[in-house]
Amino acid sequence: PPRGGDPTPPAVRTVVKGTVTSVRPFGIFVKPSGKAGDGLVHCTQVSDDLTFTRDDSDDAKVMAMEYFFPRGSEVFCKVLDVEDTRDGYADHRNPNGGAVNPRPPKPKVSLSIKLADQETGEDLDPTHSQCGGGAGRGGNGNNRNGGGFEFQSDDPPDYGTTHKATVSTIKGYGVFCKPNGFRRDVLVPSHQISEYLSFAKEETEEDRIGGIAGGVTAGD
Repeated sequence: PPRGGDPTPPAVRTVVKGTVTSVRPFGIFVKPSGKAGDGLVHCTQVSDDLTFTRDDSDDAKVMAMEYFFPRGSEVFCKVLDVEDTRDGYADHRNPNGGAVNPRPPKPKVSLSIKLADQETGEDLDPTHSQCGGGAGRGGNGNNRNGGGFEFQSDDPPDYGTTHKATVSTIKGYGVFCKPNGFRRDVLVPSHQISEYLSFAKEETEEDRIGGIAGGVTAGD
């Protein structure tokens, strides 16, 4: 096989196994086994338990997706679409047959985690009703310390340490809190909020938020 993996993209409508290589605010990059390039799982295709609003910060989105699928984890993905990114400027050959760009453009591969059973790899969309959809784009800015009265670290808190924090946002999967002295929020998964708090799989996002909000509220 070619060094680094097969450069051809996986076939649309198939389920492939891969490894999470990166998590960004707009989605998860997964490298299918045996392939040279990554595919993108848009944030809307990660899990039905994950919902984001325009007010959610980039850090909150990344932490939520990493909680479900951390970097290095193996996942099953359904291939939704493969888009040839070649256009009039990216064509790697000229009319005379000579090479204009020795590296042909990479195809853009759109994947879905939620449409594949993560235990068996079974296709959860056998009619392929969601195939052909594109993936989104996004960005992530760098935060800089504005020099306020209280120093705020851009580094995460150390493992095993305890901090006082303020509840920022409540989601169905947990609570985002901002520790004192730190710029970024941290995620407290729902099963770590209270030993008395548990949810059935069939409960809706609204039910879970309501249950969590019975113990903590934004601003606490």
